[in-house]
Amino acid sequence: MQTTAKKSSHPGFRKSGLMLGIALLSGAAHAGELVDMLTVSGFGTIGEVHSSLKTADYVADVFQPNGAGYTRSSALGVDSKVALQIDAKLLDNLSAVVQLVSRNRVNRNYLPSVEWANIKYAITPELSVRLGRTAMPTFMNSETRLVGFANPWLRPPIETYSLRSTTNSDGVDVSYRHAFGSVNNTTQLWYGKTEVASVGSTGVVSNGVRAEKILGIADTVDYGALTMRGAVTAIDFRLNGAGGTFVYAKANVYNLGAMYDPGDWFVMGEWTKTDFGAVQRAQQAKYVTAGYRWKKFTPYATYSKLDVDDNQVKLSVRAQVAKSAGIRWDFMKNTALKVQLDEVQLAAGSNGFFTNAKAGTAGSRAKILGAAVDFVY
Repeated sequence: MQTTAKKSSHPGFRKSGLMLGIALLSGAAHAGELVDMLTVSGFGTIGEVHSSLKTADYVADVFQPNGAGYTRSSALGVDSKVALQIDAKLLDNLSAVVQLVSRNRVNRNYLPSVEWANIKYAITPELSVRLGRTAMPTFMNSETRLVGFANPWLRPPIETYSLRSTTNSDGVDVSYRHAFGSVNNTTQLWYGKTEVASVGSTGVVSNGVRAEKILGIADTVDYGALTMRGAVTAIDFRLNGAGGTFVYAKANVYNLGAMYDPGDWFVMGEWTKTDFGAVQRAQQAKYVTAGYRWKKFTPYATYSKLDVDDNQVKLSVRAQVAKSAGIRWDFMKNTALKVQLDEVQLAAGSNGFFTNAKAGTAGSRAKILGAAVDFVY
């Protein structure tokens, strides 16, 4: 005989059911609030590079253990990367951000690394403080250097942007923005430290290079289509020496940059000088880029140079000249295709920013052809 269960009329049952319902509704509300607090975005690049130089690997920065040329004639790992960023609005004046980036890096094999992880507190609409890991603003495009879609080039000029291997720091920075009529001025101060592993020109890995007491100041002026910026960064380095010893060095990095972008065309450039005192020869890097926007296409050209600043005999340095021409095609929303040809001339006695260099590389000339799709989401 089929029976039908009766609903209990016990007060405790009704109360517990009500509490369960309230808990579920409350959990759903909190989940909704959490979703509203978070913004998920990201960026990436899928690209391949071919190098005509077979005695060394062309790489995009000093973090990459291999690239195109010696290891393989063409490589995906030079420019390819993918990143995930999560922004959280905790309060009206309190926010947080975490950025994870997966790319070809020494000792990591594409494992995601934490590029940013900080909390930002807006003391006033003009004055804010960030605590945690932030991009170290040594250069004009430091915060967007990895975001290919935000830049005109296939990759930032490595003669400047690979000059210093420290891309972020753990510490604090303060930013103050103020308008003077039609002029917007932003002043930024930062203090922190970091530890990196980099690859030398012969492929030797330097682990545990510490940058301590990083102290910097930058000032940016925006006036219509014109942007001008200057920055000074002081860094205390601890380098690995022979026999388990350490070499300590103080470095000063000076940077001046400017960009004029009225819309249909643009021109931009930077000058950078590094001074390591008695440890390493001083160096100067400079580049200038010009481009023209026509419908969905942007052809551009760049001249970039890194050279020594004196003739003193100190630790070896990298020196090279690059002439580049490329075109960007914004063929769909949030996606761009870029093709770039570089001619790189290495200075006599220098392997430049190539790695895994074999005998005969110094002083060579190389043609680098790259194609990549940049996207943001």
